[in-house]
Amino acid sequence: MTRNELFAEAADSLSKANLVGWRKMFRVYARVTGGDRNIKPGTYLLRHGTPWKDIVAALHGGHGLVNTITIPEGYTLSQIVPLLGKTLFAPGAWIMLYRGGKLAGFPAAGVSPEQSAAERNFPVLLICDEADTTLPCRHSKKIYAAARGPKSLWMVPGAFHTAALGFAPEEFQRRVLEFFWRAEKVPRS
Repeated sequence: MTRNELFAEAADSLSKANLVGWRKMFRVYARVTGGDRNIKPGTYLLRHGTPWKDIVAALHGGHGLVNTITIPEGYTLSQIVPLLGKTLFAPGAWIMLYRGGKLAGFPAAGVSPEQSAAERNFPVLLICDEADTTLPCRHSKKIYAAARGPKSLWMVPGAFHTAALGFAPEEFQRRVLEFFWRAEKVPRS
């Protein structure tokens, strides 16, 4: 890949993220200022409204997100995966939350499942695994404690983030159907 192609891809990514309004003009600016050469690949966390000169400086200087991880000797794969999730996938989650908030028209930070469950009387079925590092069980426990309507919390050991159905299919089916059968009979206010 040539330097020009690399910068073109970066400009496309910046344009898709709505960080650069005029992609072609941005490329011309970078070429004229020499910023299109020797850019460093990587993941960058840039704010909307960042001046072009600062974006180019970040790409040229490699001032992006640096993800480091230390894996202790002797760790098993099941111990390593949560570390990778916390370290490598967090920047992607931040970007998704920011972008989702922009698309929805309100900040994702203002969304609270706990507050929602406390303010309304509706059925809440929570399934989690104590070892889940994507969405720790402590979050489910807080939502459960706040819920006003019919509620159930099922902790499934070894189910990771979304695998309760695969780990305990019969129990999953029984609990889910029973929960909604019971919830249907409870009047809501």
